[in-house]
Amino acid sequence: MKKQLRIIFAGLALIMATPLFAASTISELLINKLSGNKIQLQVVFDDRVVKPKWFSLNEPATIVIDFPDTISALSREDAQQEFSQGFAKQITVVTSNGKTRIVVDLLELVPFDTQVIDGEVLITMYGNLDQKTNIAKKGPGVINFDFKRKDQGGGQIIFDLSTDSVQVDFQEELNKIKLTMKNISIAEELRRRYDVSDFGTPVKSVVVNQIRKDTVVVINTFGEIDNMAYQIDNKYIVEVNNVTQEQQELLKGLNTGYEGDKLSLDFQDIEIRAVLQILADFTGLNIIASDSVQGSVTLSLQNIPWDQALELILKTKGLAQRRNDNIILIAPAEEITAREKLELEAQQQAADLAPLKTVHIQINYAKADSIAKLLKGTENSLLSDRGSVSVDVRTNTLLVQDTEVKIAEVRELVARLDTSVRQVEVSLNIIESTVDLGEILGVRLGGAAKIGNGR
Repeated sequence: MKKQLRIIFAGLALIMATPLFAASTISELLINKLSGNKIQLQVVFDDRVVKPKWFSLNEPATIVIDFPDTISALSREDAQQEFSQGFAKQITVVTSNGKTRIVVDLLELVPFDTQVIDGEVLITMYGNLDQKTNIAKKGPGVINFDFKRKDQGGGQIIFDLSTDSVQVDFQEELNKIKLTMKNISIAEELRRRYDVSDFGTPVKSVVVNQIRKDTVVVINTFGEIDNMAYQIDNKYIVEVNNVTQEQQELLKGLNTGYEGDKLSLDFQDIEIRAVLQILADFTGLNIIASDSVQGSVTLSLQNIPWDQALELILKTKGLAQRRNDNIILIAPAEEITAREKLELEAQQQAADLAPLKTVHIQINYAKADSIAKLLKGTENSLLSDRGSVSVDVRTNTLLVQDTEVKIAEVRELVARLDTSVRQVEVSLNIIESTVDLGEILGVRLGGAAKIGNGR
């Protein structure tokens, strides 16, 4: 089931930035509808212009533009504007912690670009792909192309890019996946058809070409497949897997470990803490980031489980996670290890300082001496270092002295062990008979049977 994300400014509370300069001010936001089904946002500054950072989401279709070290002087009416026509639904502007975020809610995700001109930032959204021009800088391209077979039999197509800023149009058709990398060139020697059928994956071939300014990739497949696509910094990766009944059972047996709902995200140089907040909104979990979690990441995710997306992000930045029920702690791996060590030491100190109690535990079915030996065994002692146990043989009772926590564990163990053993009762009845009784029954012991009185 698809979930709706409410990402408006939730991530702002997590991003604590210390401005190097006095904050700039957005004094005006103009919305211009241009020809060719284009919409342009004109962000006017009253002093220093700030270059924005951005990311986009596929579900729900949203474009988010962040201006660091910036405040908004817009009125309430100008800070939230709705559209009655076109592909955009609403534009919202909010300032928090010295940062201003513009969120554009769309009917469907569309290409866009940003330009800094004089004292303004122009954000142009293109409702018609044919009208989109000059979106990316000249030069970005595909440096290398590679194909690999995954351990579970899936195919992995890997593109090494010269930039981490790439917009990909991802389309699925029958036995075909088509990727269009906008304004990304590819070397002529890489433009050809690659036959990868010998790899034994659901991918038959990969056709790489360049059409005008775009790199176009067609992945030809067969059978029932599942796919995902994601970008990590300068690598764009597409994975294609079989989903036949037999292979589904095989994958369950291999325990891939990713069970989260799938999502599609597109990030461009976004702070790690903001990404974590978006995932928290999507999952409904509480994700807590350590103060040492800093930095930005550029990645694109298409149809990927959220828990795998989280793992990819953490591995990219050398982070680790620890989960407790619905709470996930994110921190550098060495910091989490140090935290766990401190927790263990604190627990040990608490156990060393806890007061001792003495209790009598009646044993009903088992032998108290046998259970006592089990409790204070040298290899698997259930008692603490200060604990002790003795036996009253006359009443078959255990005398246990230990902390309250350890005594509770002893009681639980005794409840499991002190049970009655099932027994089978065998009884024998001896019947004494006489000759007269045998005649009544029609049987003479040691002789033949008689019918009636034998006459």
